[in-house]
Amino acid sequence: MTIEKFVNAGSIDPIYYDTSYYLAPDGQAGRDVYAVLREAIAETERVALSRVVIGQRERTVALCPTDGGLVAHTLYESQDINDDAAVFDGATDTKTDPEMVKLAGQLIERQTADYDPSDTEDRYEARLRAMIDTKLKGEGIQPSKEIVPDRSNVVDLMSALKKSLGQAQGEEKPVTKPKRAAATQAAKSQRKRA
Repeated sequence: MTIEKFVNAGSIDPIYYDTSYYLAPDGQAGRDVYAVLREAIAETERVALSRVVIGQRERTVALCPTDGGLVAHTLYESQDINDDAAVFDGATDTKTDPEMVKLAGQLIERQTADYDPSDTEDRYEARLRAMIDTKLKGEGIQPSKEIVPDRSNVVDLMSALKKSLGQAQGEEKPVTKPKRAAATQAAKSQRKRA
């Protein structure tokens, strides 16, 4: 494997990362070069870029140090990434209330924790496996009631943030239906009378 160049570790946008592979030396002969490369890119906070052929297609890989060695991340090409302009069209044009941003920041700080790989567990698959195991043991399965969230409620973002932070002390504004919904309800009542 030939290293083409080194780049700053933070210069690759995470959207370009595709699949990860552990990279190990091929026998005793390559161990010293492997160890030196791993230590050097770790100390300089760089990523090594190389090319490999996977599935009859040449792929660029980023070699990153990890605790036990190196990980090769295949990278998408620019043409593989959708243009975000159409998706985010005007999304950042919305003016934000500094107080709301401050409250949201406090909520983020309160809920910040270390990443745990178990956070990515597929809960649906875990429940399905548990049901299958229960069924294989010959036990009955009790279906759980599906919780359907109420989406008809209009939420005041500021009061929701304050409530989440435990700062709302009886000053919450009552949630009101939008005028459009009230007008629609009035029209339905008139139709029922006719």
